[in-house]
Amino acid sequence: MHRVLRQNGRIEIVEPWITPFLQAVHFLCKNHFIRKIWPKLDALSVMIEQERSTYEQWLYQPEVILTLLKRDFQPEQQLIGYGKLMYVGRKQ
Repeated sequence: MHRVLRQNGRIEIVEPWITPFLQAVHFLCKNHFIRKIWPKLDALSVMIEQERSTYEQWLYQPEVILTLLKRDFQPEQQLIGYGKLMYVGRKQ
């Protein structure tokens, strides 16, 4: 992202982030009955199953990700909650 942004360009990121909320959602994903009655949860479960290695690499390296964001971007806003990282930053 840093390489292709113009000087002072802005990025906006919304990505999954390990929080108690997301941990609870992951717990619910293991319940086949709940997946049958909640299509969005089933869709998330299928995505996790099909992209597990990439998904888990992202989730379980929060310090690395935040360090890289701070290195390359000037943060304007960073919120973590409800299983998401919401980040807005400008190219330094």
